[in-house]
Amino acid sequence: MNPNEPNRAATELLKDYNKTVLQDEMFDTFIAACEKASEPNEALRDAVSYTKEQGYR
Repeated sequence: MNPNEPNRAATELLKDYNKTVLQDEMFDTFIAACEKASEPNEALRDAVSYTKEQGYR
């Protein structure tokens, strides 16, 4: 067995549980909030950099 196979299987399984499903109205509210958002502040840019450094996608 390929030593990476358990990791690959776990990743595929987690994909099924890491989804967010929004009803139409909630999605519309989310999109409206995104469209009204201002430029990212330093804290948000730092958070994005941190997650990239940690390997999050």
